[in-house]
Amino acid sequence: MHISFIEAITSIAHWLAVIISVITVIAAFSIHYLMLGWLNERANTVVRRRRPRVLFIVLMTLLAHILEIWLFGIVFALMLVFPAMGQLAELPNAGLLDAVYFSATVFSTLGFGDLTPKGPLAFMVGIESLSGLMLITWSASFTYLEMRRNWE
Repeated sequence: MHISFIEAITSIAHWLAVIISVITVIAAFSIHYLMLGWLNERANTVVRRRRPRVLFIVLMTLLAHILEIWLFGIVFALMLVFPAMGQLAELPNAGLLDAVYFSATVFSTLGFGDLTPKGPLAFMVGIESLSGLMLITWSASFTYLEMRRNWE
């Protein structure tokens, strides 16, 4: 069921989805910023050898992405508790692991073929996809710079 533009902009659930999305994105980018900042300052002292340092950086950025995926997944799971926030069409009783799986497919921009968001939840899906793309490229850029510095 599609709703009109007027119904969408006057819907509390839609505005709540926007607010929740903004807060979640700020939290995810903060996790990433803190992790990359920590790696920039401390990777040399944690791992002394140059090439293993690159592996350490790759693994820690992967950990940051996993935390961000779980953050979005937990928020999806909480939103799914409230029917007005929407649902995953093919899985009306989605649990936490379903929400985290869905988050991983959206974050990585793999796409969602087996689960489709409906309702205000769909806004957050689009925002997570864009955020995941930006965070992954941020990690790739950081890793590239570290490889240039540490990989001879």
